[in-house]
Amino acid sequence: MQTLLWGIFLFALAGLEPAAAQPGPVRQFTGLATLNLNLADREGLELNKMRRGDSPFSNLALTLFGDVIFAPRLALFNQLLIDPSSRSTASLSTYLNTYLRYTVFRGSEADLHLQAGKLPTPFGAWGPRAYQDKNPLVGLPLMYHYFTSLRANQVPANHADLLAHRGQGQNSSFTGFKGGGASQPFNGLPMIYDPCWDFGAEAIGSLWRFEYLVALTQGTLSDPRSSPGDNNKGRQLAARLGLVPATGLVLGASYARGPYLDRSVAPALEAGEQVEDYYQQLIGADAEYSLRRFKVMGEVARIWWEVPNITEELQTSGFYLEGNYTLRCRLRAALRYSGLRFSKIGDGAGSQVPWDYDVDRWEAGLSYPLYEGVLGKLAWQHTRLDQPGAEGRRVLTLQINSSF
Repeated sequence: MQTLLWGIFLFALAGLEPAAAQPGPVRQFTGLATLNLNLADREGLELNKMRRGDSPFSNLALTLFGDVIFAPRLALFNQLLIDPSSRSTASLSTYLNTYLRYTVFRGSEADLHLQAGKLPTPFGAWGPRAYQDKNPLVGLPLMYHYFTSLRANQVPANHADLLAHRGQGQNSSFTGFKGGGASQPFNGLPMIYDPCWDFGAEAIGSLWRFEYLVALTQGTLSDPRSSPGDNNKGRQLAARLGLVPATGLVLGASYARGPYLDRSVAPALEAGEQVEDYYQQLIGADAEYSLRRFKVMGEVARIWWEVPNITEELQTSGFYLEGNYTLRCRLRAALRYSGLRFSKIGDGAGSQVPWDYDVDRWEAGLSYPLYEGVLGKLAWQHTRLDQPGAEGRRVLTLQINSSF
């Protein structure tokens, strides 16, 4: 109830217009409404669903932005997602993102901002383009949302137990590890979970041709803590460094490390071990190049998980390459290829096999600005798991999104 009241208060505060004769905070209220008409198999849509039940392909979604600028150097940023397809059990705090920014200094060659609260994903370059009015397609790259078969609140008993659950990262199909931990159903861990933000503090800014970010968060990139409470005593350190060597070219490198296990698995660990002893670590690189009407961008990242009862570090590599071109008639064509590759572990019978099934996704689409602030999209997506007998899953969608 406190979270609900806090959310209502923030957006009421942002939406009120100050009296013309009384100087005070500047309130800015905007929004983004999205409508999707899908032709898809059920499994295709399931592969795009988030933990809350929402999806980029939801029939209806509304994102509200309410910002309050208290002073030239102090501002409060708020956004709230409303999606009727979400699970009724999901907490409001997972949909409400609020953070405070203080500008230490801002100049022509350098700037520095301090931010605290529920922060945007402090890794890679995808986050700012995740909104449907910025995304040239509809879906997300696999490395930013796809659920693997590894969990934070359960541990596998051994290699065979882990391998028996390959491809079960989606909540509806996970049967549960035998090694111990929570009993309730839950999704597996993605490499990076961009749809939910994490509580923490960060310094962000630029210096000459460089962009930089350093953040300390209570959760991890694969399991951000969208509610104030934490699931262990550890913290994650994340950083990103970007470089603009020439006009139209942006290069970036990212790093993050933190303990990811939930305290519910503590009784299953060996004597003397703690959940904070097991870390996940990520490194990544991104690049973007724009030339007139053409833009190409891509990212690659690798994550290492330390897992109880598994003798080898579990590794996953994720990547995507995306290009789009705007024709003279303002019609934009876009194509994205993304994938996940899993490291191999022993299966107990003398063979080495991937600890989860590799995944590939192609997505292509067209977009056209129908009116000012109204964008129409037609997108097709094909996802394939490298699983014996698995069929490709397809989604065809017509989307209209409107900014107001």
